[in-house]
Amino acid sequence: MAVADGTTGTIRAATRSGAEWWGLPHPRSEVPGPSKAGWFCGAADILCELWTPGSAGPTGSLDDQTFAALHTRFL
Repeated sequence: MAVADGTTGTIRAATRSGAEWWGLPHPRSEVPGPSKAGWFCGAADILCELWTPGSAGPTGSLDDQTFAALHTRFL
């Protein structure tokens, strides 16, 4: 959800679930990304050092309306 200024610190990222129906719903993705419909249900701060090519990768894009709602609610 955010691009780090450097290689240290944290990145704020949305978390998702297939069971937390109270969150912000998202559809299944046809491109690499959520393979099942589910809910964005929170956010977490993740150490920049953990975002490596082996542990993180592109997952596609959200439509503008979903991105705005996600940003407003969790970030």
